[in-house]
Amino acid sequence: MKNKCVWLSVIYILCIHSTYAIEAAWTRVLTGDVICSPAVRNGRIYVTTSDRTLTCLSESGGFLWTRSFRSKMLPYTYATRYGNIYTASENGLFMVFNADGSVLWQRTEAEIPAYPPLEGRDGRFFLFGSASVQCITTTGRNLWTVNLNEKIVFPPGETGDGDILVPCQNGLLIRVSPFGEIREHITLHETPAVFIPIRGGFVAGFPSGSIRAYDIRHNRGDEAAPTEEIWRFSGGSPVSVFMSEGGTLAALHQNGVLQTFNITDGTTLWEGKTGIPVQGKVSVSEGYGQFTFAYKGYAGAWNVSGRKVWEHILPEHTLFPVLSQNGNVFAAAPGWMLYGFRAETRITGTPPARDQEFYGIMKGRVMPSGYSAGASITYIRQFLASVTQELDKGSIGMHEIFYAHRLAEILENKSIETRNLRSFAVPERARAAILLGQMGSMEYRQILIDCMSTETEPTIITGLLYALAAIGCDPDGKTLAAISTVIQKNDLDDLQIHFAVCDALYSVGRYSSGQIQIESVQMLSSFLKKPYHSSIQNYARQKLKNILQ
Repeated sequence: MKNKCVWLSVIYILCIHSTYAIEAAWTRVLTGDVICSPAVRNGRIYVTTSDRTLTCLSESGGFLWTRSFRSKMLPYTYATRYGNIYTASENGLFMVFNADGSVLWQRTEAEIPAYPPLEGRDGRFFLFGSASVQCITTTGRNLWTVNLNEKIVFPPGETGDGDILVPCQNGLLIRVSPFGEIREHITLHETPAVFIPIRGGFVAGFPSGSIRAYDIRHNRGDEAAPTEEIWRFSGGSPVSVFMSEGGTLAALHQNGVLQTFNITDGTTLWEGKTGIPVQGKVSVSEGYGQFTFAYKGYAGAWNVSGRKVWEHILPEHTLFPVLSQNGNVFAAAPGWMLYGFRAETRITGTPPARDQEFYGIMKGRVMPSGYSAGASITYIRQFLASVTQELDKGSIGMHEIFYAHRLAEILENKSIETRNLRSFAVPERARAAILLGQMGSMEYRQILIDCMSTETEPTIITGLLYALAAIGCDPDGKTLAAISTVIQKNDLDDLQIHFAVCDALYSVGRYSSGQIQIESVQMLSSFLKKPYHSSIQNYARQKLKNILQ
């Protein structure tokens, strides 16, 4: 009896520690071989295949839509936090779709993008040529382009403050601000291949296997470089990906070892082993107080204390595994196949909400130093013309912070020059609103919404509506709420406002997804009948047609 109990205990221990290949919850046959990791966002899967096709599926494997391309697709598909899909082809065509497959905008670049785009913190995006960085807004407006004169050799990353880290040849790392300023050339012992932002700096992983953390300060003195190494770890296998959770940094090495550090001083905390070397790209799912990741052959989660929460061996023939926030894993396979696996059961469909990070452009609302801030009629006319010209040329660049502050002051009818008592004219304020919106940052959206809540002048309200239309996306419904208030407050005969309302609703409908998109279409549909003027009805009808195409 005693021996029987011992053997039962051994069998039990072996069972709970054994790992079995997970079975697929569903299988979908596609129109070609999958060429890169699928993109997953808001319950949808976007898959690029070898037959030049982008296919959208639900997380349960249901077919939603497909789009075809004339040229061979590049091996990346990116879904933004706002639900838009970025793709590129070998002829230089860059295309952006909304969640329903409608083309939001497209442009042809002078050269094929060298790496996938990097999503900024306020809606802007960074594209990378072989030796250049380009910044564009959510709606496709070019803000700036910087030529680095150095070849980019690894995918760029970012710092804790949002600067772009561009790895170049021979250990050179170029730090570029979100506004196109080359802030620093950092010479390192070798070129870093992977990054993670930390407060006040970044951590980099190098091909040799070393890990180094850097602090960035601009007040070290005239002789000191802004970037300084604060800790290092040597001797491990090269890092495939970094993750962070609650002050703990996790590094997944190419040999399958998961190693954690105190993110502040680099103290080693614990390490775990997946038992499977990392091949290809690693997919990471953030939140839930754990490190969740998947790569070819493996998917698992470890909590911050080092306990393995769950793990699954993925079928050997599967490729490009990617995680969703709902606990699912999706992986391709030869023979035009895509599999869906239920890796983890989560109570909610989304992780705990995190505060939206911006760049602090309007932080403190203090005018940047070194700029003239006149308020005369001639000065303001010239200033607004200058901003318009630079927007059209795609050269806003480093002037954006000053422009944003100045445009906000004009819109709000404020002046930092106490000696000047002139109120800004209505056309000046309306134009300032439009230009602020055209610069595209989600950080400016709240300023526009706040002005909308108190403004009574129809021309300025119209400008605010066109500004919100220029920003496009409404991730939290605040834009729709502001538009709804305008509709309720304004006279039915005020055609200029109603035309602008239709444009704003159209833009929200195209650049948003889910319930917000549905509500914007419903609001736009209300203009199809009386008591609205026939010209407004026709205009709304055309906008709806464009959304639904």
